[in-house]
Amino acid sequence: MNLAKGIEPKTDESRLRTTNAMNCAAALLHQHVDMEFAGRDEKASNEQCVLFHTFRQERVCAPQNYRTMMRNLSAECRNIARAWDDIEPPAGFNPSQAKYRN
Repeated sequence: MNLAKGIEPKTDESRLRTTNAMNCAAALLHQHVDMEFAGRDEKASNEQCVLFHTFRQERVCAPQNYRTMMRNLSAECRNIARAWDDIEPPAGFNPSQAKYRN
């Protein structure tokens, strides 16, 4: 994936936010590869789930703690869902293609 967008962050805080976003995206990529392509006896490798930010010339592999990161993201999504029960689904939303977790 190429995340080349925008200009170089000017502060350490904004650089850290960009790097954290890249780590999250790499974790999502790892989860997708693990769910869609890995077989029963195979596991996706975090070292092979790579994002490259062209502008910054920065490469990020999926973090080893991607499972924890995905659990935290899932918990945050559940909190949002609890807070906003009345949100209308977007146009074209197909509930049969959605994956729901408790």
